[in-house]
Parts: sequence; structure tokens; C-alpha cells
Amino acid sequence: YSLVLKTSDASLSLPKGISVEIMGVTHTKSETFNSSRSDIGASDVHVKSLSGYTSSVSVSGRTITVTFGLKEVAKGTFIRLRNYNSNLYATLSADGTALGMAPAGLNNIIYLDKDGHLLFYQNGQYVKNTNQMAAVGELGSTYTFTRGTDDFKECFDIKSNANKYLMGSSNGTSTGGSPSGSEYAYWYVEELTELPVSVTTAGYGYATIYCPVALNISGGAAAYYVSRKERKTGKTGVEYWLTLSPFKSSIPANTPAVIVGIPGTTYQFGLTDTYTEPSFTQAAGITGHVAASLTSSITGKVFTLQPNSQEEKVGFYPWNNSVTSGFKAYFTSSNNEAAYYRLVFEDEDVTDIHVEVVEDSVEMIYDLCGRPVGTSIESLSQGIYVKGGRKFIVK
Repeated sequence: YSLVLKTSDASLSLPKGISVEIMGVTHTKSETFNSSRSDIGASDVHVKSLSGYTSSVSVSGRTITVTFGLKEVAKGTFIRLRNYNSNLYATLSADGTALGMAPAGLNNIIYLDKDGHLLFYQNGQYVKNTNQMAAVGELGSTYTFTRGTDDFKECFDIKSNANKYLMGSSNGTSTGGSPSGSEYAYWYVEELTELPVSVTTAGYGYATIYCPVALNISGGAAAYYVSRKERKTGKTGVEYWLTLSPFKSSIPANTPAVIVGIPGTTYQFGLTDTYTEPSFTQAAGITGHVAASLTSSITGKVFTLQPNSQEEKVGFYPWNNSVTSGFKAYFTSSNNEAAYYRLVFEDEDVTDIHVEVVEDSVEMIYDLCGRPVGTSIESLSQGIYVKGGRKFIVK
């Protein structure tokens, strides 16, 4: 390792500061510096380190002590597990029943929950016995992460509550009784700062998300909560109209949200510890799960976001599949009168987002159902449209 000591320029934001930059690899270390000033406090010392490090600062008189070390694995985070030997990631198999090894991708994002379960973001299923996927509705195993030593001090061995270790290779994962210094038993734990959210609802430009961590909304996408639910009579029977109101910049943890964007686009939503927007109230009935669930285990009739060819609208329609997806939002109804839930955008949202002139170009324009309507603004009828990830109104 090395420590680089930097003094600040008077024009910078550190009028009496010291900047310590941590480079290289070590487990735990403390370094002491002597200041020429007696009015230095801990807040005046700014530490920049490599990802995966943590640090603390203490000041006593003119003596500054910086203590740093490698981070431990934090529960309640999204991670990837990269094997020390193969440099590949623990990955959901193609059939969703077991773990394999593959380069970084959507199918090796894992949520490590507060109790130590490993839950795959791709299908919402838990891992059990270190190398298999639990059945839908089954909780799976819990895991402990123990830091290695010597050559493995940047890594962790991963042990299930059945005392089995996750072992990796270029071919796949397996269980082991003990790490025994094997390179296959050690894993780099990479904590994610962004979560991919794909807008894929049959090409209509909609998706839902239910995330246990707060999300900063990606540029080019919009996120909404259901602020009101009204009972109506439609062509196919009783329906409910859902008023969608916008989240301005972030989505709180454990909150159902509807995402609108360009069909087929994957947006990167930032993972954050805080939600600072005003409080809001969701309409009754909308909910979600991080884990995939058996539809039969959910109380009431289940409605998921999907298109309907008869109505030519995206909405929450009855879900006839036996399994509901993980990390998704859905509606439940205690009675059988509703045919579906129609999406209605709040008028104020249109005013807020229409703040600039949209130039005519060859870029494709979409309606709010995500359907392409051409490239010329002049040919459009009155309504709200999406171009280049931005909504605009034609009056």
C-alpha cells in the first residue's frame, strides 16, 4: 500500500484541509500525521480510497490518525460474486434451477437480504445448498461471509447454514465441506451502485419495479406511483382507472412503482440509502414482492402490468400464471368485479415535463403505450408523446 498526502490550495473547498489518498492493498492499517496547525478537526481531513475500503479519522491536538481497511460485506445490498480462481461470476443457469459461472451480466446480480439470504434479481428466487435455486415460495439458505487471509485477504469464503461452502470454477459451482485454502472457495464481493431496469412490457414501454433499496431515477425514464383509484364501467365490465403521479427524482425502498421509457431500453437506476422527496400516499391494492411468489399464495385476485390487444392499452390485467415475478409490482383485489386497471397520467405531470421545444428529426416518436407513431411531429394528433426519452405534448 501507499499513502499520498496532499495539501489543499486556498482556492479549493478545503481551506485548512488535508487529503489522504489510499492506494494499493492491505487489510487494516493506521497512519499518523502531524499538522502544522492546531485548529484541524476530523471534518477537515478528507480520505479518498479505492472501492472496497472503509476509513475513519481521529484528531488529537496536532496529531491526525487515519485508520483504513477493506470493507466487510453489508447486508441489504445488491452484489456480484466473482471467483478468485476463474474470475467469473456466480450466475443463474439458463433454466433458472442452479448456479453456473459467466461474465458479468444481468443474470448474476444478487440481493443479499438483511437475514443473509441470496436472492437473484433476474428471477426473484433464493439460493439453497450453495449451488441450487430454491423452488418458488421456498426461502432458501442463509449465508455467512468470512474474510480470507494471506493471498485471499481481499476475498471471502461463503458458507451456508448447512455448513457447506460455495465453490466456483470455470464450469460451474458446487458445494464443499471446507475452503481448505482452495482458490475455488474464495470470492470477491462487488457491491453494485446501480440497478438495471428494463422496459420490456411487450414493446409498449412500461415496466414495474419493487426494490428493497431506494432508487435514483435514471435519465430518460420516468417513475410513477398510483395516487388515486376510481371505479368505472368499461367495454369489458367494471374497470378501475389508476391515476399515476410522478416521483421527481427517486423511488423509496419497498415501494411499488410504474416505469415509463423507450421500449426495449434498459435504464441504470442509482442505488441510494436515502429518500428525500415529500411524503405521498399510494392507492389501496398496489403492492409487490422482492421474491417470486406462487400466485395461489397471494390473498385476492392478482393483476399484473401487461398489454391487452382488445383494449389496445397497457394496464393491470388478471394474471393467470402460477408464479408472480420477483422485484415487480402488482395489484390485488378482494372481489372479482374488476376486469382490469387502466393507467391514467396526472395532468400536472404533463405540464412539468413540457419545458422545452422538441425539434423535428428522424428519431422515432412513441405514444404513451410505447407504440411507434413515426418521426414527424407535424403529423401527430393532439396528445402526449415520448421522443428521445422525454415526454412532450402536441396541442
